Amino acid sequence: MSQSTLPFLVAIPRPYKYDLPPLWDGHPVKWVGWREGLNHPHLLSTCEDCGSIAPQQTNRGVIARTRKVTVEARLPSGKSCWRQQDWHSPLTELMAFRCGHCGADTVLDNLHDRAASRTWTLDDTDYGHCGSNQSGDPS
Repeated sequence: MSQSTLPFLVAIPRPYKYDLPPLWDGHPVKWVGWREGLNHPHLLSTCEDCGSIAPQQTNRGVIARTRKVTVEARLPSGKSCWRQQDWHSPLTELMAFRCGHCGADTVLDNLHDRAASRTWTLDDTDYGHCGSNQSGDPS
């Protein structure tokens, strides 16, 4: 196979327990799966780590934040009772970008609110069972 026919995206060995953070600020993330990111509207133009313009892969993550709330319910008799139920806040979506050259991962949060969106470059501490927690400034 000639050099010009090699695939653009090369699998880079990852020494981490998880491919991407299983938690984002303490909330479970469901990652959809890697896709070639060409022509994606949020695609970063260059790698935040190495500056490469090699094709990137993207992976969409969804966070559904749940908490317990107490609600009042009316019984057929007209009496009130209080019960606990789960309340789901609006979904938060993440977009992970993996550099096709060095394998560095960058995550864009708040996909649907461009004014509140921030970009985070992941480091070794983000891939463990505790996931990624906001502990500093975004990249």
